Amino acid sequence: MDQIRRFFGVERMGSTLEREFIAGAATFFSMSYIIVINPMLLAQAGIPYGAVFFATIISSVACTLFMGLFANVPYVLAPGMSLNSFVALTVVLLLGFRWQEALAMVFLCGLVNVFVTVTRLRHAIIEAIPLYLQNAISMGIGGFIAVAGVRNINVAVDDANRFFLFAGTVALLCVFYVLRLRGRILLGMMVMTSVCMMLGITSQGELERGYLAGYAGDFLGVVGAALYDGLPALIASDRWFVAFATVLALSLSDVFDTLGTFVGTGRSTGIFTRDEEHTLRASRGLSTPLDRALFADSLATPIGALLGTSNVTTYIESSAGISAGGRTGLTAVVAALFMLLAIFAAPIATAVPIEVNAGVLLVIGVSMLKNYSEIAWQRLGEAVPAVGTILGMTLLFSIAYGLAVGLFLHCLLEIVRYVRDPASVQVNYVLLGCTLIFVLNFLVMHIL
Repeated sequence: MDQIRRFFGVERMGSTLEREFIAGAATFFSMSYIIVINPMLLAQAGIPYGAVFFATIISSVACTLFMGLFANVPYVLAPGMSLNSFVALTVVLLLGFRWQEALAMVFLCGLVNVFVTVTRLRHAIIEAIPLYLQNAISMGIGGFIAVAGVRNINVAVDDANRFFLFAGTVALLCVFYVLRLRGRILLGMMVMTSVCMMLGITSQGELERGYLAGYAGDFLGVVGAALYDGLPALIASDRWFVAFATVLALSLSDVFDTLGTFVGTGRSTGIFTRDEEHTLRASRGLSTPLDRALFADSLATPIGALLGTSNVTTYIESSAGISAGGRTGLTAVVAALFMLLAIFAAPIATAVPIEVNAGVLLVIGVSMLKNYSEIAWQRLGEAVPAVGTILGMTLLFSIAYGLAVGLFLHCLLEIVRYVRDPASVQVNYVLLGCTLIFVLNFLVMHIL
C-alpha cells in the first residue's frame, strides 16, 4: 500500500487510498451507461452490437489505465456521447458513408489530435485562454453536466415515478452534502439504486445470457477495419472534400471538448494549477501532468477507431470522482478495473438507473458554479463572453461549441477595442486563429 501511495503521490495531493477508491467507483458507476448506450447508437450505423460492446470496454480500460498510470490524473476515457451520435446519425445515415469509412475518419481525426498535441498547439491554446474565460468554462461545464442529467431521462410532468426517483436522488445528495459525508456521491448512488431494486424499478437494458462468445467473434471481425477497409475506400472516393470537412469537425469537437473538461474541472480543484499551465511554455517533452494528460487523450481516439468505436475522449463524468475527492491517477485505475469487470457482469454494472445518474449529474453540475465570483461581471468585456460560453455549452449541449461562442465574443470585443485604441490591446493570434477555424467549419458543415 505504501508503494501505491508513493507512486501516485496520494498524500501530496491531499487524498487517501480510501478516498481514491471511492472516487474511482463513483466515476465508473456514473458513466457505466456507455456500456449499453454506445453499442445501441453505433449499431444504427451497421456496426455489430457485440463488436461495439467489446470495443467500448476495451478501449475505455486501456486508455483510462494509460491516463491514470502515465499522467497520474483522475480522468476516465470512453467513447464520447455527442461524437458517437455524430458518427452514426450524420456521417453514416445522413452523409451516406459506410461504417468502415466512418471509423477511418475517426482514426484520421485521432492522428490530427496527436499532431496538435505533439506540436504543442493545444498548449498554446490553453495558455491563450484568459483567466476569466477559464472560470466561465468551469461554470459552463457545470451547466452542461446538469442539463445532461435532465436531458438523459427526459423528465416529464406526466411521468411521476421517474421524476420522483430523480428528485429523491437530488434531495438525498443535498442532505449528504450538508452533512459533509465522505463518499457521498457513491453512497447516494448505492442507496438509491438499492431502493430501485427493492421496488423493482429498472431503466437500464439487460444483456442476454451467453453474450460473451458471440460478442467476441463480432469484435474480432471489426478490429482494424478502419485501416484495411475504410481508409483505402476513402482514398479511392471522390468525396474527399466531404470527408475532410467531417474529419475537421470531429477533430475540433474532440480537441476543444477535452480542453474545456481539463480547464473547467482541473483548475477549480487544483488538479491543474495556473502555475502549471505557465510551465507549459518552457517545458520540453511531457514534463507536467497536464502535458501527459493531453498526450494520453490524443492517443485515445485512434486506438478506439482501430478497435471499432467512435472518438474515445476524456469523460465529463470524471467530475463525479473528482467531487468524491479523487485527485490522482489511482482514481482512474480503479475506474478502469471496474470497467474491465463489466465485461463479465454488464447487467450489474449498468444497474444504476438513468434517473439516479441524472440526479447525481445535476448536483455535481450545480456544485461547479462556485467560480461565479471570479468573473468581473461589471465589466462587459468579460461578462458578455463569459455568459456566451456558459449559455453556449448549456443550450447548444456542446462544450466545444460553447467554448467557440466564448472565444468568438472575446475576439470580437478585443478587435473593437483594438480599432478604437490599438495601443491598449495586444492581439492574441492563437485565439483569433481558433475562432476563424470554428467559423469556417461551421459554414462548411452547414453548406454540406
